[in-house]
Amino acid sequence: MAGMLLVSACHEEHAVERAPGAPPRSDVRIELRPVAGRGEPGVEAHFADGRPVRLANPPVFTTSAIARVGQMTDETGTAQVYYEFTESAAPRIQSATERLVGRAVVLTVDGEPISTANVAGPFGKGMVTSGVEPEEAVRLVTRMTGKP
Repeated sequence: MAGMLLVSACHEEHAVERAPGAPPRSDVRIELRPVAGRGEPGVEAHFADGRPVRLANPPVFTTSAIARVGQMTDETGTAQVYYEFTESAAPRIQSATERLVGRAVVLTVDGEPISTANVAGPFGKGMVTSGVEPEEAVRLVTRMTGKP
């Protein structure tokens, strides 16, 4: 599953069909981190297919910033995973993503890189992971929330 997903647009999107989300489990670690630039300190991680990626600090957000995670379908019928952020985290995420426009970021779950994308524009209320097969979306949401 890891590495096959794409955060096609790191900004708020509207869905045609949206399943109710759930808060992430307390024992799961979800993070969005910038990819470390040349010479920038970072931590190496590997996608499931073995591709390495160097992740910079600090994370843009962690699990505690996420209010809900769920599935949705866009107007083309493509499955997506959405992440809604807490009201208290939204301004900090907005500020961080304003500085990261054009840079690559990686979504990790329990330290495993799941998806990568360039930040297309600042966001703070939520983001969407797209390019997901429906079965993969169910597995990812279940992994993060404990609920399909």
